[in-house]
Amino acid sequence: MIVGALAFAEGQVPIALGFDQQQILVTGLSVKNHTLTTISEKEWMEILPVFTQNAWSKKVNQPIAGTWLVVGDDIVFKPHFPFSAGEMYHAVFDSRLFYEHVPGAHAFANEKIELTFTLQQQEFSVTSIDAVYPASDVVPENLLRMYVHFSAPMMPGEAYDHIRLLHADGSTVMKPFLVVDQELWDVERKRFTLLFDPGRIKRTLKSNLDLGTPLKEGERYLLVIDSTWRDVNGNYLQRGLIKEFTVATAQRTKLATQHASILSPKTNTREDVVMSFNRPVDRLLVTKFVSVNSSTGSVQGVGRMVDDFTWRFTPGQEWKSGMYEIAISPWVEDVCGNNFNNVFDLDLKKEKRVSSDEVIKISFVVNGMDQ
Repeated sequence: MIVGALAFAEGQVPIALGFDQQQILVTGLSVKNHTLTTISEKEWMEILPVFTQNAWSKKVNQPIAGTWLVVGDDIVFKPHFPFSAGEMYHAVFDSRLFYEHVPGAHAFANEKIELTFTLQQQEFSVTSIDAVYPASDVVPENLLRMYVHFSAPMMPGEAYDHIRLLHADGSTVMKPFLVVDQELWDVERKRFTLLFDPGRIKRTLKSNLDLGTPLKEGERYLLVIDSTWRDVNGNYLQRGLIKEFTVATAQRTKLATQHASILSPKTNTREDVVMSFNRPVDRLLVTKFVSVNSSTGSVQGVGRMVDDFTWRFTPGQEWKSGMYEIAISPWVEDVCGNNFNNVFDLDLKKEKRVSSDEVIKISFVVNGMDQ
């Protein structure tokens, strides 16, 4: 901590003005028995002003905005916006003016402490785009969502300023995405969910009738993410990304067990059990809502998607011979939003929406023979 202090006779507790990289502190005041709530913000700004060094050197009376708090015997100043790394600041504590607001106290002869300080530059690793899913360079015409993964937390509120969808000739696709005020981030803000406009995907809705689908079968597109997207520390990405892909036929049928095949492991090994789908599936939902069970209960292990079609499960212990099952939530979807209950583009005039929580089960056998 950077500290400045008033000089006192031997045995007296000094008043100190300090900076701890986030806030200004005045210590040694012994004010806990006094009421300071009557001090106004304007008066605090005169008692303990904090300036940028530029304003201080030019004698511009424009302190930084913030909040003054009494914490025990200390006074704390918190700026409304964090101090900027590398910039110099100047703080002044006027003890005589302060004690005018404390009944029974007195001013000191040396009534001011001044402190010049700089927020230390911190070393941050450069944030990069780790992956975009679906990873395939061929996607269905009615693709519903994409996931963008980053190596570190990102700044919220900027996503749609840094993502564009282009035709192969470089022209912009107009309004392809669903833009929402509450951006779709995971808790760590390292995974962003990019939704294509559902109104343009569902064939009976006005947006679809007026504009058509965002993606057209047989055409090639470029998803462009620019490098000026900032991470949580305000730093630009290491580099942008251009994902090129071609559009295939729309997928408009429900998921079903016949769309998945199982490759079983062998007894007394920790081989993976592998489930492969015949269409690209939503990797987030599959990873979260697929598990493996035996006749005695849940099998502990780790499941993961290795590509847009394939899920692998590594057990925590060696497999024993017997019958097992893969349990799948009916709400697991393919990349077009079709699940085991309903298609995403459901025509409610012709069909009723199914609402069932019944788990989908696919059995497999573990034995000592090659499968």
